[in-house]
Amino acid sequence: MIAKDNDWNYEATVARVEDALKAIEGGELGLTEVFERLEVVAVDMQQCEEFLVQQQGRADLLVETLVE
Repeated sequence: MIAKDNDWNYEATVARVEDALKAIEGGELGLTEVFERLEVVAVDMQQCEEFLVQQQGRADLLVETLVE
């Protein structure tokens, strides 16, 4: 479920995921920190996916309305 916080932002979340992945790929993190960041990335990616699915539904509805 997307965070209920109105401050949630798709672009900011994607940027956070990208930053975390760069840090992980950099190879300077300890194993514990790698797994902690991966957990955050998984949650962020799920939120992004849910957001995109919701927006696709909105777009489909708009297109359907325009076609009628």
